[in-house]
Amino acid sequence: MSTVAALSGRFRFAGTLDDLAARIGAVSETVGQLYWSTTDQTWRELISEAFALSEADTEFRRPDFTAEEVRSGAALYFAQNDTRSTGLNVYRLRAWGTDADRLTVETVNETPVSFTFVTLFQEEGLLSLHFIERLDGDLWGYYGLAAVREGSVAGHTKSLVNRAAAFYRFLRGVPGDEGAPLAR
Repeated sequence: MSTVAALSGRFRFAGTLDDLAARIGAVSETVGQLYWSTTDQTWRELISEAFALSEADTEFRRPDFTAEEVRSGAALYFAQNDTRSTGLNVYRLRAWGTDADRLTVETVNETPVSFTFVTLFQEEGLLSLHFIERLDGDLWGYYGLAAVREGSVAGHTKSLVNRAAAFYRFLRGVPGDEGAPLAR
């Protein structure tokens, strides 16, 4: 790995792990999520288009994934148009955890992520792991890792941190610009 960012936190959520798995599976709802852009020094839309796929091809759109699909351990595919890249990018999502209070989620880019004619991230060059666990009652713990493999554009650690924070806020169900940016 050439760059790794870690984020941890605790949050209150009155629902079940299935409710959180359904939120993770609702990839179309990531559209409009905000993150702090270290380049522009402002809150910016992270995802302008997103949808679930029945296979790793943008021609095969389908409705968002259910909690059961997310928790099945099967490879699930989705496409996103990141506002800092060119076109749609396909990702693979896989979750583990049959326990009612613990879930691990991995996402990996299946296609290269480019900006105009420059490849920013090679295939499987952008990875994230999310660990979610009920700590007590409605208190949940979160630990996330975001990594960029060697061979992809290195650096931009602050941007990686802020994008990880955007996912954490999405998972919690709060606006992307709630609170101060984690990295400026």
